[in-house]
Amino acid sequence: MILSFMLRRALCGAVFAFSLSTGAYAQDGTAPVNNPVTPSNPATPSTTPPPPTDAPEEEAAPTGFAFGADLYYGTSNAPDAHRFRDGYWLGYGAFYPSNFYTNYNSANGTSGRVSVGVGKLYNGSVPGFDQPIEAYVSKPFGKTTVTAGKFFVPFELSEWVYESEWGLQAARDWGKNDHLTAAVTYNRFRETPNFYARYSRNFGSATIGASLGGGTGFVGDTDHDRGGALDFTLTHRRFRLEGVAELFQQKNAASSRFLFAFARLNYHLDPKTNIYISRHSWFDRLDQQSNGQFSTVGAAYQVTKNLSIEGALSRSGEANRTINFIQLHYTFER
Repeated sequence: MILSFMLRRALCGAVFAFSLSTGAYAQDGTAPVNNPVTPSNPATPSTTPPPPTDAPEEEAAPTGFAFGADLYYGTSNAPDAHRFRDGYWLGYGAFYPSNFYTNYNSANGTSGRVSVGVGKLYNGSVPGFDQPIEAYVSKPFGKTTVTAGKFFVPFELSEWVYESEWGLQAARDWGKNDHLTAAVTYNRFRETPNFYARYSRNFGSATIGASLGGGTGFVGDTDHDRGGALDFTLTHRRFRLEGVAELFQQKNAASSRFLFAFARLNYHLDPKTNIYISRHSWFDRLDQQSNGQFSTVGAAYQVTKNLSIEGALSRSGEANRTINFIQLHYTFER
């Protein structure tokens, strides 16, 4: 209770959020199991991207081992999620896993990563995922980087398809603006191979992407066996707009379609403060990934280099209620 009180006091001083529109809420208070990042950027996706700036020249990663933590803790008024130890997504539930990790980088470009979940998603009484979160090695071969092990699959902006799987992945850049990543993984629940690919092109202040996926269970272990997505990001001064539209279905079965779309507008009030508004909608005719509509408004504040605080209100219409949450996000690496 004391921690909850302190969190709410901190939120009042750091952020102001309000809710709008309507939508649907998952009664179990948990996030879908199908919602990534790539081995080249394995950090947890954030609702608070850095303020738009000209991209600096990339610095070579230091060689050797690094150890770190990516931890969440928060509170909400959602059923079954009054306290949570993983990152919260919308008003839907815990979604981004708290974890400890180790990275390795060598002078010849070979790198590796192992991360282990320490929150409820990977350590609850009925864990939703199998350990480890990631365990892979990457090695460059000319302009192509090959990754083997368990990694987050490449698909759209990681807003819905957020899965780490065992397999092989290849990533290649063409110049400074074009990037292609493709992966083949093994789905041990379906005992079938799954395929993923994403192509993106940078236009300076804008980036567009297209993704394809296939194989039964390629998203959330559902019966869907093919799908595609389009995504974009657009930055202008302190604003950043991003969105995704995607479609999944079974072969020759239009009645099996799953649709998902989202858009989020971020406004960077200053280098430490981000205010955002988002809309998420999804509909599954197979009723294997639920249906939902969420309108969310929130804000995040970077308290220190390692600690940030985020609070939001998310309106869900089916439950006819507003879900509010506040969470701390702590990162550390040495």
